[in-house]
Amino acid sequence: MKQYEEKYKEIFRYLSLGISRNEISKLLKTSRNTIRKFENATESLRLTWNDASSMTSEEFANKLFPKSNDDNDNLQPKPDCEMMYLELQRPGVNKMILWQEYSEEVRAAGKIPLQYSQFCNYFNQYIERNKATMHFDHKVAERIEVDWAGTTVPIVDELTCEVSKGYLFVATLPYSQYTYVELMSDMKQENWINAHINMFEYFGGTTPLLIPDNLKTGVIKHPKNDDVILNKSYQEMGDYYDVAIVPTFVRSPKGKPSVEGTVGKVTSSIIARLRKEEFHSIKEANIKIRKCLDEFNAKSFQKRDGSRKEIFENEEKIFLRPLPKESYEFAVWKKATVQYNYHVAFDKMYYSVPYEYIKQKVDI
Repeated sequence: MKQYEEKYKEIFRYLSLGISRNEISKLLKTSRNTIRKFENATESLRLTWNDASSMTSEEFANKLFPKSNDDNDNLQPKPDCEMMYLELQRPGVNKMILWQEYSEEVRAAGKIPLQYSQFCNYFNQYIERNKATMHFDHKVAERIEVDWAGTTVPIVDELTCEVSKGYLFVATLPYSQYTYVELMSDMKQENWINAHINMFEYFGGTTPLLIPDNLKTGVIKHPKNDDVILNKSYQEMGDYYDVAIVPTFVRSPKGKPSVEGTVGKVTSSIIARLRKEEFHSIKEANIKIRKCLDEFNAKSFQKRDGSRKEIFENEEKIFLRPLPKESYEFAVWKKATVQYNYHVAFDKMYYSVPYEYIKQKVDI
């Protein structure tokens, strides 16, 4: 850290003047990660340039990153805050449980654990300095939010030159913001469900919750004070992957804010980038879209360390629930009346059923 102490006040001065991290990095030959870490520390302490200007370089550095007392650390070990941060994402885990586990380990080593208040304070300081811009309200691998993007992609038939529309399915894991997109020829039930199947394969696992909108291909009825009635095929798919499908309240985009925000980002990062290209099939468009998607997930965050892909692979993927051995197969459901010959007709074929069902309506 000493090699940066002399630069800290210069970094802060430049930031106070509104100079970008990229420019500061070039001027002071300092990495953007160091500048971002420094910026998080000053924001968490609510420091202004007026505060810093009266301090020496050493005083300013110690204010931001206090030096630890090695002897005291040996006698009273500090908790592993990164491990705590990840463990707190698990259902039911809280700071009290982690403090109790930490205390048992420290006492077993013949040392003195921090008191609970000290333990929490130490962890909160770590969060402020290292995760200051993270949204700590999302549980890891808890939910997937899904939606259709409003902007469409034109598909031009090579023979007739007729133009049809492609519709972009978007799914996001709120914790890592890791995203899946796929272009479909329509927004009907079969494409809606197949997009989910492909999404699960892309993520490599499932979450306990799936949060869609109240679109007709997924939700039949969503009364305010009663149970949601899902489309039968959609419910079947949820049961197959052991996922609870919980639609947002009607006209409530805030119920799935992560995917709502991602829709805007992928519209700019993917659809807008491809606006000058001409596609002759959904498959052709999806090849280009997948390439843009990979770049989108790998791109570094502006106000957070790492990228969607890095956080997903390092922190979230291991908590996803495993997929079934076989992918779900889409099924079409239809009502039919059993005729006097105890048969039902479907897709120009006749199928026999027990005669007790004659003149009754059945599900096919």
